[in-house]
Amino acid sequence: MYRIVIFDCDGTLMDCSKMITHLYEGYHKLYPDRKALPYEHFIPCYYMSDRETRAYLHIPPEEQALFQQVCFGEADDFMADIVAFDGILEVMRTLHAYGIRLGINTSRNREGFALAKQQLQDVYDLLEEDLIATNDRIAHTKPAPDSLWFIQKQAHCDVSEILFVGDSINDALCAKAAGCAFAFAKWGAVSDQPVPCDFILQQPDDLLQVVMRKIKV
Repeated sequence: MYRIVIFDCDGTLMDCSKMITHLYEGYHKLYPDRKALPYEHFIPCYYMSDRETRAYLHIPPEEQALFQQVCFGEADDFMADIVAFDGILEVMRTLHAYGIRLGINTSRNREGFALAKQQLQDVYDLLEEDLIATNDRIAHTKPAPDSLWFIQKQAHCDVSEILFVGDSINDALCAKAAGCAFAFAKWGAVSDQPVPCDFILQQPDDLLQVVMRKIKV
């Protein structure tokens, strides 16, 4: 029985795919003398932390703040264009109403995740603070299992009671390494890369079918 459902943030709860275009355009604007990189090169950044993205794109430490500014402007400016996927907030409210505990597993830091409060609306307050794994609370981000093990420890539960919902191969590998069930949120996928999973969710409502058949309703 799944008692806890943990969600990836970007690409699962919120459509942040514009980030890829922002990175692609900002990188070439800031580094016109570097070899041009195809759009596809920036897709993996969608699943990375900011630190991992800067390393992947070889951004010098002294230029990191400038790079962030050129790509995204102020953080609030970028988030203003981001919306939650249709139906996902309603699904989370329903799960909470049935006693399912809700949490987050994101590559953002805590400050970055807090910026999602506007998009998540009242659902933000349904999340349990102890079940929010951000990159500043763990040693290694996804695809390492640290984040889910952190949540398991905080929740005082068995890993079999947790269902992780995500949209990327990093999410899937994190779940596998932690021994956790994984549901692939196909609505948020930005790549055709095969993603190993226990469940394929074509739309948010499919999650209710997975969880509800394991609890008495």
